[in-house]
Amino acid sequence: MHKKEHGGDLTVLKKRHPHIKDPTDLSTGINPYPYPIPELPSALFSALPDAVLYQDLIEAARSYYRAPDRVALLPVNGAQAAISLLPLYFLKKHGILSAGVFSPTYNEYAHCFKAAGHRVFEISVAEETAERDVILLTNPNNPDGRRYASDAVRALAQGCEISNKILILDESFADTEPAESFVSSLGDYKNTFILRSFGKFFGLAGVRLGFLLGAGTEIAEISDFIGPWPVSGPACHIGAQAFRDSDYVRTVINRLKTEQKERDALLRAAGLEIIGSHPLFTYTRHREAAEIFDRCARNGVYVRQFVERPEYLRFGAFHKAQSERVRRALL
Repeated sequence: MHKKEHGGDLTVLKKRHPHIKDPTDLSTGINPYPYPIPELPSALFSALPDAVLYQDLIEAARSYYRAPDRVALLPVNGAQAAISLLPLYFLKKHGILSAGVFSPTYNEYAHCFKAAGHRVFEISVAEETAERDVILLTNPNNPDGRRYASDAVRALAQGCEISNKILILDESFADTEPAESFVSSLGDYKNTFILRSFGKFFGLAGVRLGFLLGAGTEIAEISDFIGPWPVSGPACHIGAQAFRDSDYVRTVINRLKTEQKERDALLRAAGLEIIGSHPLFTYTRHREAAEIFDRCARNGVYVRQFVERPEYLRFGAFHKAQSERVRRALL
């Protein structure tokens, strides 16, 4: 299994290149045009979030994600919180399970399931799911942006339903293609869970907000397992307002898709091979990837490298004001 690797931490870059002021972080897949944080009532910080606040967030999220009424939504402290907690919940309910992770993908799945005591296997095709109790699929995939067709996802969900397996779909990067989400079909599958991230698309990773969606009875049990107040009052307030801002959502999707094409053209001009592309990131390959990573770092641009795949680099989305710095670092 892959070692734990993450983007978003500029500590090492700042220590190696202390002369660089305000480095550009392209190591994550976070929208560089964050949703403008509204004015927050002081009571959100001084009081515990109440049921009304949570219900308003859930209603806004239900509409945004196009979730049927019979699908339950559980707010969590970022999608990562659910990734960490689900293996422990499954261990308590089912004992040790065999988990198949469609790979390569976000490495926290393998890490968290192994840490909870489950047996973890990397898989690449649906035929390899037969011997597994839990199937984990990220769609669109991270880090390469691969998309799985809706028919393939539905077939996988149906297979898990028939054989009483658990399917976890991570749709943390699905906001830019809402029609491709499986949420609208989720009510037909009691063994399927979907994870959604708020912070990536809305550019507010620090808010720490995400959602776990699934059958009502199961989500209620997981909610009891997590305990009260899974997310903060400010996160509820910001999330509910952002979900209802259709103008922001539409504008940002169009902007990210336009700039995705410009970003990919720049990377190709720098000699990088595009392996996969998403509006929030581009996954590339180059035989001198380590040298390119270092050159970017020296110029104040931090991109994502992969220890066990040293020829690959991932470039997160960047806004217009950062494009010239990125161009100078690459060309």
